[in-house]
Amino acid sequence: GGFNLRAAAALRAAMLPSAAIVDEEKARQERIKQCTQECVTEGLKQGSIFGSLALVGVLAANRYSASFRTALGVSGKTALVVSSFIGAFSFYSEQQMIKCSRRPHGK
Repeated sequence: GGFNLRAAAALRAAMLPSAAIVDEEKARQERIKQCTQECVTEGLKQGSIFGSLALVGVLAANRYSASFRTALGVSGKTALVVSSFIGAFSFYSEQQMIKCSRRPHGK
C-alpha cells in the first residue's frame, strides 16, 4: 500500500518540471516580451519619422507640381506615405530584433 503511494508520488515529481526549468522558461518569456516591446517601439518611432517626411513631400509635391497632382490619385498619394511608414517600421523593428537577439541574456 505505502510503497505504491510513494512510487506514484516519486513518478509524479519526476514528470513535473523542476523549479529551475520553470524559472528559466519564465525568464525566457520575459526576455521575449521585452524584446517585442522594444521592436514595436523602435519601429513605430522610425516609421513615424519616415511617414511624416513622406507626408511633407507628398503635400509639397501636390501643392507645387501640377503633374504630380494629376498623375496620382488620392490612393496613390496615400500609398506613398503609408508604404514609407511600413517600410521603415519593418526595417527598424527587424534591426532592433537582431540587436536584442545578440544581447546576452542577463542584459
